[in-house]
Amino acid sequence: MIIIIVFGLYAWINLPRELTPEVSVQSAVVTTLYPGASPEEVEKLVTAPIEDAVEENVNKVDLLFSTSSEGRSVIFVDFEEINDRDFDKELENLRTAVEQVNELPEEILDDPRVEEFDISFGFPILTIVVGGNIAET
Repeated sequence: MIIIIVFGLYAWINLPRELTPEVSVQSAVVTTLYPGASPEEVEKLVTAPIEDAVEENVNKVDLLFSTSSEGRSVIFVDFEEINDRDFDKELENLRTAVEQVNELPEEILDDPRVEEFDISFGFPILTIVVGGNIAET
């Protein structure tokens, strides 16, 4: 028992600590704007074709999930644990797959934007929405 406590104290004392440690997240975000479209239209006409292209053409995808809201599609692509060189290659494969989607509506603003997910940009971990009836004065 004493040996466990001694090793535990030794590990705790020698454990490296940083105020803001660098966190590597091997993920990407595909954002597409389709003004005036309902969430159902965005899902059917934008999100689904892009997801299909990613599933068919990009390797080493661990998790793919999306949010279709009014006028906006956001697709998160999480990659498997791979080295940085392979991640850069897969990120380029993702960009190519998204660029090759032909059946997107003409009304979308610009081309879908593919960006490496960077947690240092201040992405919210938790979003809280409060709603209710407010009497007008």
